[in-house]
Amino acid sequence: MTYAYWIGNALLLGVFYLVWGPLREMAKETSDVLARSYTTLSAYISVFFVLYPTVWYLSETIYPAGPGIFGAFETSVAFVILPFFCKQAYGFLDMYLIHEAEEQM
Repeated sequence: MTYAYWIGNALLLGVFYLVWGPLREMAKETSDVLARSYTTLSAYISVFFVLYPTVWYLSETIYPAGPGIFGAFETSVAFVILPFFCKQAYGFLDMYLIHEAEEQM
């Protein structure tokens, strides 16, 4: 399980490279309004993407080699709440920022 954790984190770094590197440059080239919206959305999703491996690492039930700060209940609650903020809340924020960008363009 230790290898899976570190491989997953390495892949996450690859995603961060794409999000904060080439894709951000593409948004900057399009317009300042879209670049601001993209940066906001990138920061939002980056924070929540970092929380997934953090919860996994701190969980005693999923990653026994870690510090075991979260029990089964806390881990379950975190993995119920995190997808909500990564999907539904992100979707609403995205729609709001697209609407705002359309008004400013």
